[in-house]
Amino acid sequence: MDAFGGSGSGVMAPPGFLEEFFRNGDYESLDPLLLDLYERLRGSVVRVSALGDFQRPLRVLLMLIGYQTCAKGLVNHPKWIPKISYPVGPGRMMEISSILGAFFHVSALPDYRDFKSNPDVGQLTAMHASSEEVAAWVDGRSGGESSVLNSQEASSSGTGDKYPFICECFFMTSRVLNLGLMKAFSDFKHLVQDLSRCEEDLSNLKAMRDQGGTPQLEEDIKRLENEIEMYSQEKFCYEAQVLRDGDLLQRALSFYRLVVKWLVGLVGGFKMPLPSNCPMEFACMPEHFVEDAMDLLILTSRIPRALDGFVLDDFLNFIIMFMASPSYVKNPYLRAKMVEVLNCWMPQRSGISATASLFEGHQLSLDYLVHNLLKLYVDIEFTGSHTQFFDKFTIRHNIAELLEYLWNVPSHRNTWMKIARDEEKGVYLNFLNFLINDSIYLLDESLNKILELKELEAEMSNSVEWERRSAQEREERMPFHLVKILSDLGMKLANEDVGMLALTSEQIPAPFLLPEMVERVASMLNYFLLQLVGPQSEISYRGKILKNMSLGQKQLLKQIVEIYVHIARGDREGVFPSAISKDGSCLLQQQTFCGKIGENAKYTLMKDPVILPSSRVSIDRKQ
Repeated sequence: MDAFGGSGSGVMAPPGFLEEFFRNGDYESLDPLLLDLYERLRGSVVRVSALGDFQRPLRVLLMLIGYQTCAKGLVNHPKWIPKISYPVGPGRMMEISSILGAFFHVSALPDYRDFKSNPDVGQLTAMHASSEEVAAWVDGRSGGESSVLNSQEASSSGTGDKYPFICECFFMTSRVLNLGLMKAFSDFKHLVQDLSRCEEDLSNLKAMRDQGGTPQLEEDIKRLENEIEMYSQEKFCYEAQVLRDGDLLQRALSFYRLVVKWLVGLVGGFKMPLPSNCPMEFACMPEHFVEDAMDLLILTSRIPRALDGFVLDDFLNFIIMFMASPSYVKNPYLRAKMVEVLNCWMPQRSGISATASLFEGHQLSLDYLVHNLLKLYVDIEFTGSHTQFFDKFTIRHNIAELLEYLWNVPSHRNTWMKIARDEEKGVYLNFLNFLINDSIYLLDESLNKILELKELEAEMSNSVEWERRSAQEREERMPFHLVKILSDLGMKLANEDVGMLALTSEQIPAPFLLPEMVERVASMLNYFLLQLVGPQSEISYRGKILKNMSLGQKQLLKQIVEIYVHIARGDREGVFPSAISKDGSCLLQQQTFCGKIGENAKYTLMKDPVILPSSRVSIDRKQ
């Protein structure tokens, strides 16, 4: 194993020796060696978790079975198929006792019934430090100075006599809430999602039954009705036991308020900016401290009167400090959850008049909230998850809603304008770029869904051909509800993003006119106009199904025109008409503005002219 990255004290074999030794050795000579070798390899991984060192033994095993003699030695090994008795089932016996079973057993899933793998994957996730960094930091602390983080292990192991009683109670309470109350909230959330999914599926099946029922369809409807009844009963039980217990919720909130105050104390208190280096005391704290606090705030914000009389200032300040600080809170989803909390507190959504003062009367909020939201909007481009492409739109949607509210608060708008001026080519330029990218993508997605519905409508209009199809095929081709939701959602989000551009361009046109932005902005605006009112738009949006859909195209078109006007009004250098004409797809009908564009295009010398194949319009090829 030393040859595969180990640091043992044995003498390293000469290069190529092992390969030649195993390649040329005969089975009779090597078998006694292989018996012991395979058993040692099994023993080196049998209690190792996915966080442990199982890669080197695995590479050794892979090397060995690449030689015919060694492969023969493995399948003839007594523990290839163990014949010993074991007080569990045969499958479990194979996993624990066989050579390959020990390797296949390596997993992130906890296994406490028979033995515990190390390091413990269930090693709580820390706020920012890796498991190795946590272990090294803890090992470097002297006895009396040991980290309070260890008190969690001490509490469970019964060897915590060196930790103060209050410390023990603090960590035990946080863990009990994490495993108990917060787990119940998580289960309730998933239960509500399952119930909603079943109700939606039932609605779709009943719509299909109106087109013609089958015995299988009736059976599916009955099954879903039974599931909905079961889920509804469970939902009522959760609500009665937990969600209606206002005293319990307030006590939990009080505890988490103390938790966030204590965490802030580890970094120097409620003040900004944060220290450049995250203290290890904070980095090593369990991530669930913050996640549980945010989940509880989201839940209680949606329960009428659950927050009555509760002071939220410390939570607000904590969120402002850390939501745009990846060097302190590593998990982007956790930082995004902080924004979700703030969304719940917007006065028009919370129904709690006192929440307005959180945003409008706190100095930390006035100084840093807008800046940190803009920064998080940019940072969330890459979440590290395989679903990051879709997650970012949900997260940015929450940020955009909050920003739109703050824009209408004069003190926050002034801060916003200062950021745009001071960081014009920094975070603010990145924010505008991502806002444009998202707008174009969302519009395209929404319009594509509209065309899907149009194609489906055309198929269904031919009733004879449609009825010839099987029920399953008709079901697969009838995603009305889902496609409509996706189309409406895409248009809603596109409206939101373009609305943000319309709001800010009126007061802050300068960033849109920067050399690195102006042509990009012009191209986006022209593209939107082409999609919404261009030659193909009338054809695309006709149809019985489509004409009643609330697509928001009129609102989007109004916002696009507003952006044209806002930028043109602030264009003192006359660069915007030139950028519009270069794009080659100008559709504006406003005489004065189009006159400027036409004059600019007339006297602009093309360096590399090309003729577009469909419109036959001549434009300058982009360099």
